Amino acid sequence: EETVRGMLEREFSVSLAKMRLPVGLKANGETKYHEFDCVSPDKQGVAEIKTNELRPSPAHPHGRYFSAIKWALLGDIYMLARIRAERKYLVLTDESLFKLCQEDMDGILPENTRILFRGTG
Repeated sequence: EETVRGMLEREFSVSLAKMRLPVGLKANGETKYHEFDCVSPDKQGVAEIKTNELRPSPAHPHGRYFSAIKWALLGDIYMLARIRAERKYLVLTDESLFKLCQEDMDGILPENTRILFRGTG
């Protein structure tokens, strides 16, 4: 996560920090927060970084994508959709997962949300 954060900082020429942002209201009226992996100082660039690996096998050519990984990624995308920011990113570090996810989620990503690949190897 730290490696990818550094890559994004250099790429976008901005410092990024882990930060809790409001994502909704609880039933009792209290603010609900979620910690995001990368938030720009102006809070207009926000990213979640995922290091999951696809790990395909002959019996499961997509690994655990459709049974588990996809749903975890959709949870992150949902949290990104709950915030106000001009640029939102789901950053994946596994290229095969990125390709599958990008194809599978084409057409369903919320506005201003993109999936990026930033390999660490």
